[in-house]
Amino acid sequence: MRCLSGCASIAVAALAASALACAPAPRAPRPPGEVALAGVLRVEGADPFERTFVLVEPEGMRWQLAPGRLEHELYRLGGHDLRVFCRPAYAPGDGRIAVERYELLPVDGQAPVAGVIRLGGGGLWLETDAAPLSLEGELAAALEGFVGCRAWVWGERASRGARTPAISVAGYVVTDRGCVAAP
Repeated sequence: MRCLSGCASIAVAALAASALACAPAPRAPRPPGEVALAGVLRVEGADPFERTFVLVEPEGMRWQLAPGRLEHELYRLGGHDLRVFCRPAYAPGDGRIAVERYELLPVDGQAPVAGVIRLGGGGLWLETDAAPLSLEGELAAALEGFVGCRAWVWGERASRGARTPAISVAGYVVTDRGCVAAP
């Protein structure tokens, strides 16, 4: 009888230990969700290994950015007003915030459009996520050497005929790495 009692105690202890071993580990705190910040992008330092990206809000608050895969695009957009969507970088001792995506804010009151420059159908086009835009105006000719490159373009919107949206190019930034004007 004694063995049954001792065996039962061992069985209960083993069962409790296995239950505790299968219990989920305490959850690590979740990082906060995506945050949007807006301001002027400053690229500081000429050397790529010492370059820093800082977003300066209108109130003067400075945020050091970790651009990650967007480094080249953000480098090209230095000096422009951007809205960045980011999260904390979470590297020990690193106060930077990781940029997930961004958008270029209006330039001289004109909303920029991102897309890929294409040539065809008798003209130059910006292939966007929404609909292609015909690129027109004197500055559009400067984009002919960047066919196939990703760019932000801004200017007055117009329409070429009844159904073709167009933009009279007032400015642009080519953001693709290694994209230089073709001769």
